[in-house]
Amino acid sequence: MNFLFSLSENIAAIRHKSEASVLFHLLEPRRNDVILHIGYNSGWIANQIAGICDDLYSLEPNEKHLHYVSVKYPQVKAFSATEQSIPFSNNYFDKVCVVKSFHNFPDQDDTLEELRRILKPQGVLLINEIDVSRAGRTKSLSLFIEKRILGHDTANHLTPSELQRLIESHGFKETKIQRSKQDYFLKAKK
Repeated sequence: MNFLFSLSENIAAIRHKSEASVLFHLLEPRRNDVILHIGYNSGWIANQIAGICDDLYSLEPNEKHLHYVSVKYPQVKAFSATEQSIPFSNNYFDKVCVVKSFHNFPDQDDTLEELRRILKPQGVLLINEIDVSRAGRTKSLSLFIEKRILGHDTANHLTPSELQRLIESHGFKETKIQRSKQDYFLKAKK
């Protein structure tokens, strides 16, 4: 794996460790859950969740990143797909966790419809995003990493209230926003 990807993974792991307790509290992974993890391609969060539940799948559209995650974290069931075409049947997952990647989805509406399709009734959607309205220097660093290291040029960062409105417009309910130091988490039910 190249140096820049390894550097971005190490930065991500440091940040994720400080956010992981909030994520785990909201996601509430259980042994029998079938969970889909999407985003932030280091695999660190997916691996932590896979240590709790038996069926953790991780969507990774980049083949190089997919190989890296598969080798480094063998308990994660990593697969290649896009967020708009997830190769699982309707109502398959108990929970879907999207970590710092929703802003990179080219069609957020189509993605939300696909996530609704694969979630079981009463399934949980948890989205973790950078709160660009209050992130300060972290915002600049995050945008630098996104554009220069990861090559994402078309990010559509939403404020917590914008994301909440968007999710609710797709039929999700019981939305809850929780802020952390630089991020926010939005939890909703199908």
